[in-house]
Order: sequence, then C-alpha cells, then structure tokens
Amino acid sequence: MAVGRTHDCSAYVPEESVRQWETGDILVGYDVGLDGVISNVHLLKTSGFDRLDTAALTCVRERWRNTPALENGQPVASPGHQAIVRFAMPDPVSAEDFYTRGFIEGARKDYQHALSDLTVAIKLASDAPNAYRARALVYEALGQNDLAAADRAKADALVAEETHGGPPGSAQRSDDGVTPTRPLGATHDCRYFYQLNQNLHLASGVVRIGYDIGADGGVSSARILTSSGSAALDQAALACVIDGWWNAPAMKNGVPVASPGHEAIISFSGR
Repeated sequence: MAVGRTHDCSAYVPEESVRQWETGDILVGYDVGLDGVISNVHLLKTSGFDRLDTAALTCVRERWRNTPALENGQPVASPGHQAIVRFAMPDPVSAEDFYTRGFIEGARKDYQHALSDLTVAIKLASDAPNAYRARALVYEALGQNDLAAADRAKADALVAEETHGGPPGSAQRSDDGVTPTRPLGATHDCRYFYQLNQNLHLASGVVRIGYDIGADGGVSSARILTSSGSAALDQAALACVIDGWWNAPAMKNGVPVASPGHEAIISFSGR
C-alpha cells in the first residue's frame, strides 16, 4: 500500500518532454522491504520515450514509499510489485499549440495524429502559412500528393499576400504599429540541408532555434535553444537557418525594421 501522496510523479516530468509533447504510461517493477523502502526498481514496459522512462524510474527510486506487507502481524519484505506511472499533458488550446504538437507528431511519423492537430491549427488560424506547409509534409508522407500540393499553394498564396500587402488578417498590425515579419516562399524548408549529410539519413530529431531578422529580411544571431540530442542534426538546422532562411521584414509605419527574438522548431525525420 502506498504511503500518503508519495506516488505522485508529476514533479519529475522533464522540461524537454513538456516541450516535445511527450506523454505515455511506464510499467515499473519494484520490491518493497520490510521497512517499506522501495528497491530493485526496473523498467517493465516503456512509454516509447527514454526521458519519460528515466523520469519514472527516478521518481519511484527517490520518492515512493510503501506500507510493508504483514505476515502474522509482522512486517515482511514483498518482492515483485508492479505499477504504472502515467505522464500526461493538458490538451492544446491555441492554434500555436496544435501546430507545435502536430509538427512534432509529424517528425515522429505519427502522421494521423499530426494531420488531425495541424487541421485544427488551420481551422483556428487559417492565415498561418507554416501550418499549411507542415500539413503538406504530412500529406506527402502519406502519399496524398494532390492534397500536399494544394496546401503548399495555399501557403505560398498567403506569403505573397503578406509580402505585398494582402487582405486584413494576412499580416496583423501590433499596438506599436509594427507589422510582423513573415517567411518568404519555401525558404523555411530544411530538408535539403538534412539530405546534404548522408550520415543523417536515418536520424530523427527536433531542434528549437532562436534567431533575429534584420531590416533587409536576413537572418542573424542564429543559435540553438533546445538541442535535438544530436550535434549533427543541430548543425544541419543552424546551417539551414543561416544559409537558407529569408523573411519579409517587419514593417513600422511603412518602413522595414529589424525584429530580434524569433524562435522556430525544425524537425528532421529519418526515412
């Protein structure tokens, strides 16, 4: 029997797992000593995510305590216990959350869930080119090339509207009169930089990049904010941002201005 609230593992969820929308159940085996102390903690069934598995095992080892079993009124050791540690996240609410989760699901080749989340993101923010581009990649992976082409065309049309002063909503103006920067064309597609390195052909990962946009639309100060865990993938992402990305600059009172502090998620999926 568990003692008090010792079996709550919510504090052990890794921050990176939260950023990567990693959830799942971990089946853990363990023994309980006659003093109620947990020992011999081991993994019986994975969640599919190493970070979550490690967090669950650490939680059980460090936090869990049990009331010992009794035999003839005396505490005794009891080996062979099993328990499920569940790590969950709240459902996304905003278009950005649905987009981020869908993008990451696509990187994991969880295409059906990715398609569902990206479609919701588009319904919530129908003027977001990146959501159409991400869904196009999913359609392409599923062999639905006509739908992929339609999404790419829609994304290109939105970018063109934003760049040349399209209809209301295509580039909303902030309170300080600044129209946000927007990606140009297909410049934010990093698959080419992934394919350049043959050593990456089976690697997968998600990289979060920070960067600034100049008044000319050029990218500067690109840096890794969250690593994929692979130095090669991180460098491919940086190379893509530095050498391949270009934006329509932010505008203030009709004049291009620099805009620092941008972030982006770049996903590489090995095939």
